[in-house]
Amino acid sequence: EGDAPDSEVTFELEPQGDLTRLTVTHRKLFNPDTMRGVAAGWHVHVGIMIEVLNGETPAPFWQTYMRVEDAYRERLGQ
Repeated sequence: EGDAPDSEVTFELEPQGDLTRLTVTHRKLFNPDTMRGVAAGWHVHVGIMIEVLNGETPAPFWQTYMRVEDAYRERLGQ
């Protein structure tokens, strides 16, 4: 965003029985606020993807994001 340095994202898929494990790794995040926001964003986006793949109606993004971001704030001590 703006003058922020580029970050790197990798996606890994690994079979887990009848399921697949998705690991998202986001590197080179430049400060704790960005880390918290990105973690919450990936958490919600992946959750929505899982809900859609399961034929469910996904929860509203921003409402869920705010709740998840607060949880990451507590978890990361910010």
